[in-house]
Amino acid sequence: MSAVLNLAEMTADNQMDDDSREDARELIMAAAELFDIPTHRFELETHTSDDDNTIVIRIHTDPKPRLTLVSDNTPNTHNDNDNTE
Repeated sequence: MSAVLNLAEMTADNQMDDDSREDARELIMAAAELFDIPTHRFELETHTSDDDNTIVIRIHTDPKPRLTLVSDNTPNTHNDNDNTE
């Protein structure tokens, strides 16, 4: 699913107008959220002066949900299907 969304993002980048591009990205983000796929947003900030150009890149990452493995190897001494007293 992640690969499909990556291809969709490439397609969104090739849209002719900004409105179509943003609509496609909203749909992609909604699908990523639905399937708990982590997303990354990049923010570029450019500072220019007479003799200096600086670009600041900020990466916002939505963390992947953590999975927890729970193991309970305790033997079950009580049988729920046992109807005897």
